[in-house]
Amino acid sequence: MIDAAVFRRVALFSELEAGELEALARAFSPRSYPSGSPIIRESEPGDLFFVILRGEVKVFVDSPDGREVIARGPDGHYQRYALDGGSAAPVPGLQSADIIVSFRPDGRSMLVYQPWEMPGRVESVDLTTGQRTLVRELARAE
Repeated sequence: MIDAAVFRRVALFSELEAGELEALARAFSPRSYPSGSPIIRESEPGDLFFVILRGEVKVFVDSPDGREVIARGPDGHYQRYALDGGSAAPVPGLQSADIIVSFRPDGRSMLVYQPWEMPGRVESVDLTTGQRTLVRELARAE
């Protein structure tokens, strides 16, 4: 079992009562992954929830045309990589607290989720200008 105190340090769970944190600790089970191995891929069903206890995770999102990748580095900043070469470039408008949901079908914008704010926000981010547009606010379930 994972120590319930671990979940207190995760913003999403920080306001839960002690009993709720204990229930989370009983529901989670630790897993280890070798360095460089994938944990989950974008097209897989979302039936797991991960809390990273040690190490670092890189997040990659492929563009619809498959010619570029958005990756979040260990410093928390997002970079855009063209798969046909060239150097990495920062992604305007993406913040380190954003969780990338997916590229929009147009390939020029992304959906991002900000669970750290209440209510949580889903926004569209234009990858050229960095302009953010609210798509939906998600109220906390009671």
